[in-house]
Amino acid sequence: MPDNIEVNPQVLWYKQPASEWTEALPIGNGRLGGMVYGGVTEDLIQLNEDTLWSGYPRDNNNYEASKYLEQARKLLFEEKYSEAEKIIEDHMLGTYTESYQPLGELHLKFKDVEQSTNYRRDLDLYTATTTTRFESAGRIFTRQSFISAVDQVLALNLGCDKPGQVSVTISLNSLLSGSIKAIEGTGLSYTGSAPDHVEPNYSFSLNPVTYADGKTTRFQIQLQVFAEGGNLKLTDQNELEIGNADRVRLNLTGATSFAGFDKDPAASGKDPALECEKWLGAAASFSYDELYSRHLADYQPLFRRVELFLGTSKAVSLPTDQRLDKLKAGEADPQLAVLYFQYARYMMITSSRPGTEPANLQGIWNERVRPPWSSNYTTNINAQMNYWPVETCNLSECHEPLLNMIEELQITGRKTAEVHYQARGWVAHHNVDLWRQSNPANGKAMWAFWPLGGVWLCEHLWEHYAFNLDRDFLANRAYPAMKGAALFCLDWLVDDGQGNLVTNPSTSPENRFLTPEGVPAAPSIGSTADLVMILELFGHCIEASQILDTDAEFRAELEAARSKIKPFRIGKFGQLQEWYKDFDEPEPGHRHVSHMYGLYPAAEINRFKQPELAAACRVSLERRKAHGGGHTGWSSAWLVNLWARLGDGEEAYNYYTGLLKHLTYPNLFDAHPPLGPQDGNVFQIDGNFGGAAGLAEMLLQSQSGEIELLPALPTVWSSGRISGLKARGGFEVKLAWENGTLQEAVLKAQFDRPCRIRTSTGIQGITSGSEEVAVERLGDNVVQFQAQAGKTYRVRP
Repeated sequence: MPDNIEVNPQVLWYKQPASEWTEALPIGNGRLGGMVYGGVTEDLIQLNEDTLWSGYPRDNNNYEASKYLEQARKLLFEEKYSEAEKIIEDHMLGTYTESYQPLGELHLKFKDVEQSTNYRRDLDLYTATTTTRFESAGRIFTRQSFISAVDQVLALNLGCDKPGQVSVTISLNSLLSGSIKAIEGTGLSYTGSAPDHVEPNYSFSLNPVTYADGKTTRFQIQLQVFAEGGNLKLTDQNELEIGNADRVRLNLTGATSFAGFDKDPAASGKDPALECEKWLGAAASFSYDELYSRHLADYQPLFRRVELFLGTSKAVSLPTDQRLDKLKAGEADPQLAVLYFQYARYMMITSSRPGTEPANLQGIWNERVRPPWSSNYTTNINAQMNYWPVETCNLSECHEPLLNMIEELQITGRKTAEVHYQARGWVAHHNVDLWRQSNPANGKAMWAFWPLGGVWLCEHLWEHYAFNLDRDFLANRAYPAMKGAALFCLDWLVDDGQGNLVTNPSTSPENRFLTPEGVPAAPSIGSTADLVMILELFGHCIEASQILDTDAEFRAELEAARSKIKPFRIGKFGQLQEWYKDFDEPEPGHRHVSHMYGLYPAAEINRFKQPELAAACRVSLERRKAHGGGHTGWSSAWLVNLWARLGDGEEAYNYYTGLLKHLTYPNLFDAHPPLGPQDGNVFQIDGNFGGAAGLAEMLLQSQSGEIELLPALPTVWSSGRISGLKARGGFEVKLAWENGTLQEAVLKAQFDRPCRIRTSTGIQGITSGSEEVAVERLGDNVVQFQAQAGKTYRVRP
């Protein structure tokens, strides 16, 4: 590493260019995404735009499904599980969702650049900027790039410490159908269209990608080039060739004709060329440095809200890929743990901003026409996990795209509820796409038939309210959506013949049990996951109606139904039972742990209030672990959070570190084992986000009406500090600890409200400024006081 480059613990850096996509470095602004390779003689930035998907709005509902519902229910009550599964798979499913698409590629070919020395490429999380720097023949070349949210362009600066040394050929292309042309000699554009349909990567098809002229989303990439010195010309291959410039800067943007999930992108869409021209025209009035300053002023107030220190690392001066190798070899690296946490916050800011689409399975970064699992919104855990860290990690604005998607899903979901189930309200299943598909997908019942996707999504509406206490949001957005989902659930629940309300058919997402005949099957009745999600939703609706003083009769109906839902049973191993009956499992180490939803992300199981259920969750986690559970990135991340809720910092740390050791690519992208050798490296961003949420959960929890400080601190992080985390109820929290013991806690209140605090070592007192605050002691380690908006409170442990 060059001596003049300062070691920054919030930087990913490498001594060589990326040789594949999972080594490239991501940049983005929520709408546009880029993967920067950092090559020497040739460089590549792979491009994405968040509304570029295959397909268009169409009715994919199965109008025959409702005819078979009662038949399937009867078979399941008769414990004829395999027969019911066949009915469901033959008659009650629908079509695959559409797929998120790659936008294009920016290629740079450099002349007069030989082999490099002192090479370095990096991504600075503090500035959301990539830099490639190297020496060649006595010259120092530097390339810097970022994507601005305020100006909606990718800005790229190509420079050298000696004049007249930048010679580069620039081209654009795309994996999608289209064509390239020059823009008045100073730029390029690529115009194309998305496929009509793309089959998922796991589906065998002789014709997996189809185009239909005039029906699908159109897109355009536009590039402007500004050269200082030298000469510029257009080649016969529609490339821009620049010779002997002092410096070259590029502004690039992209847009699509997408105008809404329910709008025809061909007939009623936007003009992507006009969108690009508008953004590039505005950006052209600023220099590169001005664009950079505007970018920092927009980005840094979000990123710098949370600061974390967990100790120093010997390996901090090493490249990021070498640090991963050291960690795998058994060396501790607390600063790498912090880097992984802050990297997730960085990717949330750069893939999900107000006005954009939600972060999908890969955020906004995708290089394939047939991406893993269509790079869609998988709502039986993955889309939700993406947004687990946004509130507690002080990025509440980034929640907005998901909350907006839930509002749109109500529209498509109402029709699905009526057509598929003859039910009120709205419903969503396990796959959603840009067009807000709400019906079951094609496939196996174990994953395709699961009408609780909307119910789980509604938890995010409540969480956004719980952290921010925005009454208008609750009244106008959250409660209407939650009420619609609850209406569906009231119609979906049936009596089990013993006075209990259950779901039927019911699956535990993607898992199966063994029937009494020893046959693996997915559908039964009243899975734990189903019932606890509905129990939680009804509870949130009841509380919301009380806060808003509305819907007293509906509230009473929910209370009556809630009293008949019994989600929790303890099985023969002492585990939290996953199904209505204590079935054996063909895969006891299954990646999904949906039956522990009540522990996390919900708060229906609390280790202090329901110790028996918490102990049963521990047994379930230990059984999963004993049989190889947590073998995917997102699954391991979920286990971090579950162990943290149990107050077990050592197990939570083991899975957090396991993410980095075994389930992380060189660029710190989360890894998911591929389905087959044809898939190559498979990236899913949910493991990154879920891991960050898990680290926050180890340091601060605020479920069940109290704020718990350092609830699951592992011994390896014996000393540290964090500031900027958020707690439910509108509190911002700062913590410091030494030798495993809390030294200081500072809470800033946003509202007038009671504040209850729990620590493991007790609390001497609380002050605000120089004044002692009156506290009520509710136990050895719990106190409560009345907080006032705008005041800061110091906890003396």
